[in-house]
Amino acid sequence: MHKIEYFLIFHSFFFRYAYLPGLTSASNFENTLAKLDLKTGEFFYWRGDEYHFPGEALFLPNPESNDENTNEDDGVVMSIVMDSSGISGGFLLLLDAKTFQEIARAYFKARVPFLIHGMML
Repeated sequence: MHKIEYFLIFHSFFFRYAYLPGLTSASNFENTLAKLDLKTGEFFYWRGDEYHFPGEALFLPNPESNDENTNEDDGVVMSIVMDSSGISGGFLLLLDAKTFQEIARAYFKARVPFLIHGMML
């Protein structure tokens, strides 16, 4: 499920990027986060190890950006990731929205249920 920056809708804004969970292996569970450039068709991926299953990707814009001169991917993509290995309860993943490189993880002590909806953060 993609989160839309609703303040941009009323400005006839063409959305260039979509952030979404997806599959990169023969699995029944979403094991990847993807960034899709809707203009060029290019994909960027993040994938943890075989035990990591990310939920909904949520884009958070950079609060210090100037609205008129900002790239749409200036910010952070956040997702809750379930860790089925039993090593941790799961973690909050932060990715740089431009490069889709991992910035940080914040581990949870309690188990994170699979497919927790991102709006519950």
